[in-house]
Amino acid sequence: MKKLIKNPVFSNIFWLFLDKGYGALLTLYIYAKMATYFGASTFGIWNYIISFGSLLPAVASLGLNYIIVKRLKKNPLIADKVLSLSFYLRLFTGIITAIILFVAYAIVNINFNSDLILVIVLLFSSQIVLNSNIYVQKNEANLENRKTVIARSISLTIFFILKLLAIHWELNIVYFALLVLLEYVLFFTLIRIKEEHKLKLPSTYIRKKITPSLLKEGFPLMLAAITTTLYLKIDQLFIASLTNNNDVGIYAASARISEFLYAVPVIISNVFFPKIMKALTKVDIDKLLYQMFAIVLILALLCVLLITTFSDTIIEVMYGNEYIYASEILKIHAWSIILMSLLVTSSKYILKINRQDIIFKRELMGLATNLILNFLLIPRYGIAGAAWATLISYSVSSFFSNFFFKDTRPLIKKQLLSIYYLLR
Repeated sequence: MKKLIKNPVFSNIFWLFLDKGYGALLTLYIYAKMATYFGASTFGIWNYIISFGSLLPAVASLGLNYIIVKRLKKNPLIADKVLSLSFYLRLFTGIITAIILFVAYAIVNINFNSDLILVIVLLFSSQIVLNSNIYVQKNEANLENRKTVIARSISLTIFFILKLLAIHWELNIVYFALLVLLEYVLFFTLIRIKEEHKLKLPSTYIRKKITPSLLKEGFPLMLAAITTTLYLKIDQLFIASLTNNNDVGIYAASARISEFLYAVPVIISNVFFPKIMKALTKVDIDKLLYQMFAIVLILALLCVLLITTFSDTIIEVMYGNEYIYASEILKIHAWSIILMSLLVTSSKYILKINRQDIIFKRELMGLATNLILNFLLIPRYGIAGAAWATLISYSVSSFFSNFFFKDTRPLIKKQLLSIYYLLR
């Protein structure tokens, strides 16, 4: 048992689950409180802005999250230069992207008025700060996720209390947006405490040498992140356009629960990723993939069964009677946890073989499916149609798309037989 605890892989899984478990409890609680406090219509507006703003990190990350981890593992000698360069690239791109998104939001003109301009600016700014926090990737590469967990937990706890006070004092939506921004600023500040790395812009020679390769390697992943974000959030954008803010609020209330549990495959795959990158033989890689798929599928299936069984109680306790229809949506949407598990974990193998283009193509297939199905199903079945569109599109990108690429066809067997392999 002591040997297992000291194992860096299981140690980091423990810390990340502690982070996500604690974070999910606090965040879901305050999310439910905000939903009740705002009401379904205002809560729908809040989630529409969040959904629109979620495109910012998808673009401004430049696809470098896993590239940073990969570079730090391969060449620790230039780690400081890679980190500093990544920070400035993401900060600059984040600011430009925020401006473009703000203009696009004004053109779309859904929920855009003088009262909400400050909310939009604050929430977009919070995404710039969060996206610039490259120390999360540094800790992941060094299997030091404990540092990230501690910093995030402290900032989350402080602002959990402040958001409760904001509800108690009946403050308006602007203050909640400000608290989101300040929470990410504190997280960034805390994670840098005792950090020896200085955010010094590398020399012109280093920038010219490293930047092109970073951008080239990250570009397919950036496109994949954009398409992923679009089909994670496009349903809420469609609902706002085709129905009303009230429906957006109800749909978001149910989808948020499923989306929190997407953290399960992300945690497991992030911990396995450095090991997969270091594996040299096909036998070792296959063994790691079987283990990773099996663990995430078992955990995902348990989550789905619990949610579908107790969905009525979950929605009633969390949101109250105003959101009771969200229970029916949750019963559909919860199954996407399994499909997201397959999508996230299989992407790690694709990164291993340097086929980032496949990640983008799979996500694009899912996005195209989601766009078509949302357009067809929402007018006829309402927000239940959006939930089915999400579920079907995830199955396309996470499983059926593997048939189209020679390099991903071996994953089909591993995805289907992983639990049997683990039990055997």
